[in-house]
Amino acid sequence: MKISSKIVYLTLIATLSGTQLHAQKSPNALEPSSISLNESKRLWQHTGVAAALTLDSVLHYSTLYLAHRSDQGDFRRPQQARSSNEQTIATRGNLNLGQFYLEGGFKYKRQQLNEVDFNASLIDPYRGMPFLVADTNSSDWRNQHYTLDFAVTSPRYKDRWTFGLESQYKASSGAKQRDIRAENYYYSLYLSPSIMYHLGKHHLGTSFIYQDTKEESAQSLVNTYVNQQYYTVMGLGHSIAALGGSGLYNYMGNSSGLGLHYEYSGSVRVLLSGHYKWEAEDVNSSYSSPMPVGSVSRKILSANASLFKEDNVRLHRINATFYQRDMNGIEYVLQRINREEENYWDILSKDVRSTYRTTISGLNYTFLHKKNVGYKWKFNGGIQYEKIDDRYIIPGSNKKSETFLYQLGTERQILLSSHLEQGLMIGLQTSYRQRISANYHYKGNFPEYPTVTKLENNDLAWMQSDALCLHIPVRYSLQVQENKLSQLYIQAEGSLMKPSSKIFDKRTSYQVSVGINF
Repeated sequence: MKISSKIVYLTLIATLSGTQLHAQKSPNALEPSSISLNESKRLWQHTGVAAALTLDSVLHYSTLYLAHRSDQGDFRRPQQARSSNEQTIATRGNLNLGQFYLEGGFKYKRQQLNEVDFNASLIDPYRGMPFLVADTNSSDWRNQHYTLDFAVTSPRYKDRWTFGLESQYKASSGAKQRDIRAENYYYSLYLSPSIMYHLGKHHLGTSFIYQDTKEESAQSLVNTYVNQQYYTVMGLGHSIAALGGSGLYNYMGNSSGLGLHYEYSGSVRVLLSGHYKWEAEDVNSSYSSPMPVGSVSRKILSANASLFKEDNVRLHRINATFYQRDMNGIEYVLQRINREEENYWDILSKDVRSTYRTTISGLNYTFLHKKNVGYKWKFNGGIQYEKIDDRYIIPGSNKKSETFLYQLGTERQILLSSHLEQGLMIGLQTSYRQRISANYHYKGNFPEYPTVTKLENNDLAWMQSDALCLHIPVRYSLQVQENKLSQLYIQAEGSLMKPSSKIFDKRTSYQVSVGINF
């Protein structure tokens, strides 16, 4: 799969050209705090229901930004990078085209991941796929990610119906830099048509989901004189050891789903939204004579409820979320058939050998003290509960954890000068992860394999550690030219994560971004 640079240029031109159709605004309507205030008002923005986007009060603008981020530290999961840096360029915009509302964006991200362990077949080893190739050679990865998305909302038909379509295309490439080397290509296409019925203050609708994904991973050796030890991981440390290093893994999946949604738009806006998705993904080795490695079936239930109220001075928003993913790992018993006319793998049986359940629920509150345009103060707080219950059935092994995450933050907007509307934002975000329980028990063969002693046990140590995180953002913004809409901003952010465990030290990160709203 080759990624054409023409997509980048066409999307950038299309998004930027949309600014010609923007409505008139006050000179400082595009300062970053005004856009952040607008985002807090948009209850439907991330629900995947394009037919309901015009129920929100939408500020028309476009944005373009560049960012550089760096992370380092040993407080990480085993298949995450010890250090990394990434560069991002992104653009986003919205407009009214006739009676239709459109919004969309493009993002390009380049990643340099350093010292990644136990991964030779997946760009993202934590995306919910237990079947992978793991080696013991810590290696760098160089990845590129492209994301292109849009949403369109129709005008109301007969004052009752609106229709919408949301779509997202993702494409990624990745290259492992040390034997066993891997060259990966990934793509995902997401489509979600939706329909809403409006009756006064009541709005009821449904959405449908279709997604197609594919990841291809080709493993190879540069030093062909030295065979490398590697493991075909089946889940929770269970693996098959082998020598070599050349191969091809092909991951192919699709999903479908249904959503139900309701809003009451009175003095207090109330939003209730839920989705249910079915996913299936097959893993095969080789193309010429594909050998089934495993399959995964997933059932995902997600729901959220939002309460929103504002006046001329204050804004209140409460969000409650729930997410549950049940996943089965299916393994095969195979027989190789070699005939003169054809060669193939015959499936003698297939059974569910492992199960994985992740449950996440959360509650968040946001308060904004508004000014004429934007806001002066922002306060937010939240709590999140996560439970993991993973089991390998025969022979029995399990990994379980329960954690709470507490979050508290504030931001202050300061007007430095009325000349060019120069402003400064200073914030502080704190979070604390509290472990309730975490354990891992392996009862399979070969407990001395590094997929057990290092991969799973180091992951357990990460789960068992409490952690305090401090995040400080600072942003300076100003008008590009007096009496013009465009606003330029420069933002710097720094984070420190300090674990309670003596096994780990800390993890730090910083990000610098430059952007323009117009």
